[in-house]
Amino acid sequence: MSLRAQAYPISIRLAHHTDRMDALREDAAGRSPQGLRTALELVDDTRARLALNVAYDLALEALAFRLERVVRTAVR
Repeated sequence: MSLRAQAYPISIRLAHHTDRMDALREDAAGRSPQGLRTALELVDDTRARLALNVAYDLALEALAFRLERVVRTAVR
């Protein structure tokens, strides 16, 4: 949610990790809001899969590859 809070013009109160706002702004700079949303959806999907006893290391490795592809193409 924190990167999304930086990508979209929403209230700072909706963001997590407000102590890291400068770093979050830097991470979100130049990224498309849609790309960041897609990346967050991938993370949420992986969390849900872990609840279903998917192999932890394989799920995180797959997430890393998917995130790399999405974040690379999420440039504005």
